[in-house]
Amino acid sequence: MGILDNIAGSAESNVEYGAESRISQGISSKMFGSGNKTAKCPKCGAALKDPSVKFCPKCGAKLTLTCSKCKKDYPIGTKFCADDGTTLS
Repeated sequence: MGILDNIAGSAESNVEYGAESRISQGISSKMFGSGNKTAKCPKCGAALKDPSVKFCPKCGAKLTLTCSKCKKDYPIGTKFCADDGTTLS
């Protein structure tokens, strides 16, 4: 049984990683658009060229939401945590 448990656990991890990756790509494409390489800061409207920034380089506004349960960061506009389903606000 131990080998089968390891295989099942590995398959489950791969599925979770794939789903999280697709969610992240979807979030980035919503914020940055499929052809548009820049997004705007929701506070000051400054162009954001790098999707990995967590704070606006112009005004310092936080550009992520943090899950209250698992403490994972998500881009603004994300409604739920991909790990535990917690509502992000």
